[in-house]
Amino acid sequence: MVKKSNSLKTHKLCFAIGIALLILIVILRFFDPPFIRILNLKTLDLFFQHRGVQSTGKQVVIVAVDEKSIADKGRWPWSRSIMAKLVDKLTQYGTRVIGFDIVFSEPEQQDSYKTIIALRNFVKKSDQLTPSARVSLEKYLEKFLYAKQADTIFAQSLKNGCASVLGQFFFVSPDEIKHIAKTDQYQDNLKYFRKQRIIYLFEGDSAPPDDIIFTPVGVNLNLISIMQAAGYSGFFNTIPDIDGAIRRMPLICRFNDEYYPSLALKLVSVYLNQPIKLYLNEYGVELIKVGKVIPPIDIGGTMLINFAGPSMTIPHYSAVDILDDKIAPALLKDKIVIIGITATGLYDIRLTPYSAVYPGVEIHANAVDNMLNSRYLYYPWWIRLSLYVLIVIFGILLSLILPRMKALTSGIFTLFLTISFIVLSYMLFKIFNIWYPPIYGIITIGATYIAITLTKFIVEEKERRFIKGAFSQYLSPQLVNQLVNNPDLLKLGGEEKELTVLFTDIIGFTGISEKLGPVELVELLNIYTTEMSDIIMRFRGTIDKYSGDAIMAFFGAPIYFPDHAKLACRAAIAMHTRLCQLREKWEQAGRPFFATRIGINTGKMVVGNMGSKQKFNYTVLGDAVNLASRLEGANKFYKTSIIIGEDTCKQVSGTCITRELDLVRVVGKKQPVHIFELICLADNLSAGLREFLEYYNEGIKHITKHAWRDAVRYFTNALKIRPDDIPAQIHKQRCEQLIKMPPKTGWDGAYDLKNK
Repeated sequence: MVKKSNSLKTHKLCFAIGIALLILIVILRFFDPPFIRILNLKTLDLFFQHRGVQSTGKQVVIVAVDEKSIADKGRWPWSRSIMAKLVDKLTQYGTRVIGFDIVFSEPEQQDSYKTIIALRNFVKKSDQLTPSARVSLEKYLEKFLYAKQADTIFAQSLKNGCASVLGQFFFVSPDEIKHIAKTDQYQDNLKYFRKQRIIYLFEGDSAPPDDIIFTPVGVNLNLISIMQAAGYSGFFNTIPDIDGAIRRMPLICRFNDEYYPSLALKLVSVYLNQPIKLYLNEYGVELIKVGKVIPPIDIGGTMLINFAGPSMTIPHYSAVDILDDKIAPALLKDKIVIIGITATGLYDIRLTPYSAVYPGVEIHANAVDNMLNSRYLYYPWWIRLSLYVLIVIFGILLSLILPRMKALTSGIFTLFLTISFIVLSYMLFKIFNIWYPPIYGIITIGATYIAITLTKFIVEEKERRFIKGAFSQYLSPQLVNQLVNNPDLLKLGGEEKELTVLFTDIIGFTGISEKLGPVELVELLNIYTTEMSDIIMRFRGTIDKYSGDAIMAFFGAPIYFPDHAKLACRAAIAMHTRLCQLREKWEQAGRPFFATRIGINTGKMVVGNMGSKQKFNYTVLGDAVNLASRLEGANKFYKTSIIIGEDTCKQVSGTCITRELDLVRVVGKKQPVHIFELICLADNLSAGLREFLEYYNEGIKHITKHAWRDAVRYFTNALKIRPDDIPAQIHKQRCEQLIKMPPKTGWDGAYDLKNK
């Protein structure tokens, strides 16, 4: 079947295009271009926002230097003495660990402190005081100076209070540390800071590459006195994603070939009283472990933050309320307290999945809460691998399925698959805290659908143009439009079907052509063929070919309809009627006129494109077709206009008036066939014709009974009504001969038609 062959070629083409697209998407996934990464990240943000606020553990709270605290205690930065009081209060409340999202890198200079130093220097040089008085006054001033030295007071509070983890940040650009890198104080501070490195380090044969792990070039340290007092520190640098938002946190960094913990990781370590163990291999970070806490990390040692919700989801308490004893101690007992700045205009504003205005201190609090409660957001290696597998599966399946679907069905299926995949990705996120980036799946589904739909459209449009060009010459516009809109109705190739075929030819065309000039002959023939073709196509017939004055048509293909025999007969009657009208018109104009013969037969025949690859014709072949051609020629013998086959007669019974003409053997066929004359439509049967047919049909019945004398009587009565009826005359003469010379035994009653 050509149609099936075309469909197979289309499916193969669509599959090839789908596979090519699949390879491109796999390559795209491998390089992971920025615009797709951003789309995936924005999808993650939508998932966070749609999921809503999640419950958190009770281990972490935030003490905020907020607008209320600034209004009460004055502008920031506060004196270290106030910070010392805050540490003392938290210690009294039973806080287990204090973390600072603040750096104390510069010594505090107070005006009163500077005045007392000047007074002490004056006393030392004064000769107006007695030696004993000068010594006593110097001791008093030294004691007063110590009391007024805020850094010392703060350091003392850190030393005597609960465990504290100082925050510091690293520099990533050499330009940021030019002014401090070579100072002796900076180098001395680095020597002490080295104590904060992660000492439990298990390396492979070689260290990980520098571009994998966060590797800064300098550090902004706290005062060494404060570092010594606190004992612990961690960095609070964050690494924004490509769109500037914070969604992940580095838990370690590499600085001067040593590894240091983040503020969040160090807080967890101190809170659990467990050391940080770091496992490395040549590819990156293999494992970070704090007791039983094993956060999921990538090879760079960064952890996705599973944000509990928007700002203020982690409990916030105003610093001034703690200083003024307005907070119940139970709210802070045994907690990790992270002190940070949230006052408008002062705090480090961060872009997160929930907001473009998000306190940086709460990002660290979320990370700590994730680790202490194992409330992680997972993006494991098998998810990354499965993205490739998913692209391949979607690409192959859609390339196989979509070409076999209709446009609307494939669109609905693609939309359903896309929504289902997004819902699946979201449910993995919501229920299992697994981040499955959906964009590559969506791209695979959408791009494959678009590519295959476009390919099918181009192929089908080409097919429509072919159909329109191939069939518009011999099909009615309505049928052509049906084929164009629904090519599946067209079954091209050698398909066997029951159809009805019609042959028509002009009687005595050679003689007519001799009477007319070439131009007039062509003009007359064009009028005739146009009129007849219009009638055939009006009755849904397909013009097969024109052969000089002959026309061949068939009914029931390429679009099948069950009443093809009835429409063929109606078309033949309409053609005969129209030709009679044209004859009257031509006779009045003094032009030659002519009559036609029509043969119609119904039966099994092969329909399709016949010919070579370069040139072919949509036609019908078979014995049923040949018989129709013979029936058209049989009109010469019976002097009739339309002869139809037995199968056609059966199908038009009740619709058309017919009469049996004979049982004949046509040229090229041994088996005799019953042939019938198509007379008129049932509604047009006149009383005289009805009476004639009653006598005629009775005569035919008596022939089959071999009652020759009775048959002669009926044919004689019929001829009284229509004396010029040739079939009645033929049968009467045959019966008279059979009376004189009866047939031999075994005679089947068939007569041979010698001519085609």
